[in-house]
Amino acid sequence: MHNFTQLIASYLVKPKMKLLDWIDVNNLSWGYLSANPNAIHLLEQNMDKIDWVFLSKNSNAIHLLE
Repeated sequence: MHNFTQLIASYLVKPKMKLLDWIDVNNLSWGYLSANPNAIHLLEQNMDKIDWVFLSKNSNAIHLLE
């Protein structure tokens, strides 16, 4: 029963997206990332690179816009 519960929970909890170690942060398209709901953690760590116009389209970025 425990494994079944973990399986169900794995579908309910969205995994945190992680940028691969070999990717250079300076070569990313910050406009597209700013609009990407899965990139919030990366955007929080690089607020100086955020494209605020694109960020306004991001449903997970309300706390950053406020």
